[in-house]
Amino acid sequence: MASPYERVIGCDGFGYYSYLPALFIYHDLSFSFVNEVYPKYYEVLKNTPLATTHIINEFDGHRVNKYYPGVSILLCPFFLIALLSAKLAGFATDGYSKIFQFTIVLAALFYVWLGLIFLKKLLNRHNYTPWLVSLTLILILFGSNLYSCSITSYSPSYAHCYLFFLVSLFCYQASLLFDKNNDPKEKYIFWLLLTLSLIIVTRPQDGLIILTLPLFGLTFQKMKEVIKRTFNSVSGLSGIFTGLILLASVLVLWHKQTGCFFVNSYHGEYFDLLRPHITDFLLGFRSGWLTYTPLMLFALSGIFLLKGRATFILLIFWTVVIFVLSSWWWWIYPGPALGQRVMVEYYPIAALTLIAFLDFLHKKKYGALALAIPFLVIPLNILQTLQFKTGIISTQYASSQSYFRNFFKTRPVPQYPIPKSIIESMIEIPIQDFSILTQSNRFSAGKKVPLPDFIKTDDYSHIRASMRIRSNSPKIKDVVVFDFSHKGKSISWNGFGLSPYIYDKDWSYYECGMLLPSTVAPGDSIAFYVWKPEGNDSTFVENLKLEFIRINDSYDFRIGHP
Repeated sequence: MASPYERVIGCDGFGYYSYLPALFIYHDLSFSFVNEVYPKYYEVLKNTPLATTHIINEFDGHRVNKYYPGVSILLCPFFLIALLSAKLAGFATDGYSKIFQFTIVLAALFYVWLGLIFLKKLLNRHNYTPWLVSLTLILILFGSNLYSCSITSYSPSYAHCYLFFLVSLFCYQASLLFDKNNDPKEKYIFWLLLTLSLIIVTRPQDGLIILTLPLFGLTFQKMKEVIKRTFNSVSGLSGIFTGLILLASVLVLWHKQTGCFFVNSYHGEYFDLLRPHITDFLLGFRSGWLTYTPLMLFALSGIFLLKGRATFILLIFWTVVIFVLSSWWWWIYPGPALGQRVMVEYYPIAALTLIAFLDFLHKKKYGALALAIPFLVIPLNILQTLQFKTGIISTQYASSQSYFRNFFKTRPVPQYPIPKSIIESMIEIPIQDFSILTQSNRFSAGKKVPLPDFIKTDDYSHIRASMRIRSNSPKIKDVVVFDFSHKGKSISWNGFGLSPYIYDKDWSYYECGMLLPSTVAPGDSIAFYVWKPEGNDSTFVENLKLEFIRINDSYDFRIGHP
């Protein structure tokens, strides 16, 4: 959090969290205060004219925070503690200073810990040996992207680690309420309704968790008994009342912002149920769930080891969840966590079948194999989390080539991966074999190249540069430059820094790229070179190469709205 480029509250998390400062500090549900906060704390967006565009959806004359308030509800106690502490200690009380950022980290870790506690209680109800329960919890935390969702970048302000807790609590309460050997105690009804309401006001699509209720013993007869108890007990009625208040809070917030009680806050974004991306969602190199969380292969295998109707229930549940989530217009779900972050909240369900798989190995005298699984998946998960955090893995734009090329890398890798299978046209132009940049020679010998005819100003034309670099200093300020010009006049200048990719005076491969700027037109040209703006060190550059690439529409480079 020391870096102005790293904040815990950011991106989607900014929208989830901003209800708290809006209500308790600024009393402003237009969220205009965000435009003051961004330049102060978020260097990377310092020059953004309207920072509210990152969280506010504008349509039909309405302006609304598109994110639901469930995360803010769970964060509220931590926020109030941070606000009080900031006032007592003399820190900034604007809701985004370091004490607030740090408190969100603590909140995320607390809810993940609490989620693991309830998950342990749930697993213990199935009479597994304690070491299997402990092993399953360790695997879920350190062998899956729950780990990434808990600690990486903006992840603590996103919804997923909080939903992991809520789903764990929901499943545990459901197992108590619908146990065929127990009477449905009223307190379980209250907690189940409260938890379900919180899930819905956090991410409504995660209400799909109700499909698992038959797994915990819900039958038609049991349902009639629970409904009767609900309406004839204080706890049951309290659960209904509390749940309705939580659901109504969303409508009230919408009305305060738009004047309407019913609003599609995600207007313009949608589920395309006729075009699910199931294969890519599961196995693709762009955030593929099983690609980046192979632990879940063992969990899914455990589905077929359960008894009775449990296998059928879980097959239906996972099919529906995967189908729905892979139908989202931006099914990659880019963000601050490794792989498919939207699956993290369902890991309490995955844990039930993962432990069944481990128990099967144990009973078949393959206990050593069960113990080998963590030594395979945990180091891989931690390595890939590190790679993701340092930019070696970019799951949003990854391809099979970039994935395997960087598989064991531990240092940042400059790359602009474009899968070969989607390239329609490409021209490769060598720029220069070798250059030395010094204090007296600050520019490499570049070359001005006319744009080829197939390059257009749309979402499918890319320019990629590559080279090998070496320097006698790791702190160089050198910049790779793309300078577009029209009739000799520069119209667009883009620079990419080299400093993070210089190691131990060795030769390093460097690659960067960009979409063709909208300001250029056919007949314009591009100059490509390396520039040393300052310093008395020496930089060696060789094999400079420029590529013009036209891709098809099967690989979406969009960031933002459809």
